[in-house]
Amino acid sequence: MKFKMLFTCSLLLLLGITVGCIEKTESLVDNSSVESTPKADIPNKKVKSAEVLEVSENTLTPAEAVTQQFKVNFEDGSHLFPKKEDLVFETILGENAITTFRSPEGENHYATFIYTRDHNWTMNGLMRFFVDESSTLDSKGLKLPMDDFSVQYLQIPEDSLSREVWAFYDEKHVITVSRMDAYSFSNPSDTTEISLENGNEAFVVSNSKESFVFYYDTDKLIIVSGNIEASKLVELTNSLPPADSADFPSSESGKIENL
Repeated sequence: MKFKMLFTCSLLLLLGITVGCIEKTESLVDNSSVESTPKADIPNKKVKSAEVLEVSENTLTPAEAVTQQFKVNFEDGSHLFPKKEDLVFETILGENAITTFRSPEGENHYATFIYTRDHNWTMNGLMRFFVDESSTLDSKGLKLPMDDFSVQYLQIPEDSLSREVWAFYDEKHVITVSRMDAYSFSNPSDTTEISLENGNEAFVVSNSKESFVFYYDTDKLIIVSGNIEASKLVELTNSLPPADSADFPSSESGKIENL
């Protein structure tokens, strides 16, 4: 299996430091270093900047927060926010979440957002990416459901959970593999317990709104999410190496950055 790779280092953003004029009062990790292409329904528009605004109080979900916070500005003076129908998937486990949208930046652009809830949902990091013509490389044993796709990596260095996220995507699908320190939460409804091929217990959540797999490995929590059927997520989960592997999430020798 082959895939295309884009990798950029994550950046710690403070107020006044911008990636395309991203603004936020809290620290924010953003791996964005992508060029923009116009979306089919907004021809001849070039992206000027992207901003992360403050979210209103009592926002119910991270997806709702994204539609209020992520603002894309165009050079002609217009702007767009993601719409609720642009949601690709949302995974919420306790007070932490990851959600992916089709970005209003243009056709085949995506954005993945990392959230934590205290009194409200707070964005901790984001990835902006798009499907391009990068070189095709070896998947290193990952059983991904697409033959040809790209990958992005995000690390949140000052995050209390030491979160890392790999996003694998093509024009129609986005799959994320998250590794973080284990924490306590109540299992979501519609959770089914299964046994992985390595003997670990795992939990599958599959309903009309979401599909994801999560499990504990030593002191880490692994979450596999995406807009594909649960059986494909389980197949991918079974191909992951131990959580403490230096090559994670590759099951063969070679770090993900070098795939």
